[in-house]
Amino acid sequence: MPSAATKIADLPVDFLARCLGFLGLEERQRTTLVCRRFAAAACSPELLQELDIPFYRGVPELQSLAAWLARHGQHIRKLRFCEDGGAIPSDEEDSTTEPFATCLQTVCAHGQLEELDAGINAGIHTEWLVAAGSLRRLSLTGTLLLVSPAIAGLTALQSLKLYGALCFEAEAQLPPSLTRLSYWDEFVADDDAELPEMAQLTRLQRLKLGGYCLSPDSMPQLSALAGSLTWLDLRHTECPAASLAALTRLRHLKISTSNTESAPDVGSALPHLTSLTSLVLAATRQSRPVQLPNTLSCLSQLRVCYLQGWHSMAGDGEAPLPAGPWLHSLEWLGAGVDTVLASTAVLRQATRLEHLGLLGSSAAEPAAEPAIDWGSPTAAALFDWLATHPPLRHLSIEHAGRVFQADAFRTWAEQLRSRRPALLVHFPALGWQGETLSGRMYSESRF
Repeated sequence: MPSAATKIADLPVDFLARCLGFLGLEERQRTTLVCRRFAAAACSPELLQELDIPFYRGVPELQSLAAWLARHGQHIRKLRFCEDGGAIPSDEEDSTTEPFATCLQTVCAHGQLEELDAGINAGIHTEWLVAAGSLRRLSLTGTLLLVSPAIAGLTALQSLKLYGALCFEAEAQLPPSLTRLSYWDEFVADDDAELPEMAQLTRLQRLKLGGYCLSPDSMPQLSALAGSLTWLDLRHTECPAASLAALTRLRHLKISTSNTESAPDVGSALPHLTSLTSLVLAATRQSRPVQLPNTLSCLSQLRVCYLQGWHSMAGDGEAPLPAGPWLHSLEWLGAGVDTVLASTAVLRQATRLEHLGLLGSSAAEPAAEPAIDWGSPTAAALFDWLATHPPLRHLSIEHAGRVFQADAFRTWAEQLRSRRPALLVHFPALGWQGETLSGRMYSESRF
């Protein structure tokens, strides 16, 4: 131990580095200005526990990273590195596979890595997972993900993200410690991809599935997650209503479709999902509106509801949103402007509604936008309600198309702000910026 008379500047660099390790990053960076010894200690590799390389650009950078990880990887707890595909010629992409795998093998061999986010524009083999027992979070992006049986040994793993065509080798199973799982397949394959076995995932709380290649035949196994799943995000993925209905503990449900597939039948599932507090139904670029089920009304705990491209239809016209218990708890609502116009009387029952989003058309053809007469009594009733509904604090005009460009609408919007100055209005066309429902939906949907 150094004597009491020893000055801090006289301490050995390795001991000084340990002392500086108790400081936050910003404070530690300031110490580099004291003297060269402090700068050397503050920049010691052993203090670097998080390494983020946004983009690597080929074999030399990967080889350099592998060499550095061999020397100092024992200190790394979090590592992120992804390929800059635009900077690597397509004929050289295969050459990055081996040095990429070397980096993963090297850093995992130290046995200290807790979080890993790695991506390559090629296939990824996962034999190196044998030495990755310390991982708590893992995210892999590749054109093909070959998952080895070693993944079952990751007993500390809580969060797993897989982006790419998924192929489980024989006897490979997901570890039961998982609480979050995300799988997105954007690479269209010849055959539908099968979901991995999930019955053993008794702790899984959040699940995100997306892609056009997931086999509908494998979706019924979602019912095995009924005891734990509280958050589900399905994108471009067909799921039988019976499988959804079994997930009675769900609190957040998001279903996104486009004009490349039919919208799922969720109407028969909603009466069973009475714990839902957040519901997002998004049908983007549809050639025609998707029918909103009346069973929405039974969701008595719903606080957030976002309906993009889903409408209450009656014949060829727009019908009001369903009345019922769901309105009594509703705090945030986003819906098509034509739907809201037809629902003014119903929305008076939403006594807790604080934020309303008027959504323009997201149809495939601009001609599909609704024709709205902003000088009609219906429009006048809506704006009068907006000006007098006590709990309303935010109004956002989103996906603004031609329907919001009419002079009559802008006049109404300006009069609304004049009547109710405290109302926060998001309408970029008039330079008004505020909080948006789509922004909140993005935040809630982040995995």
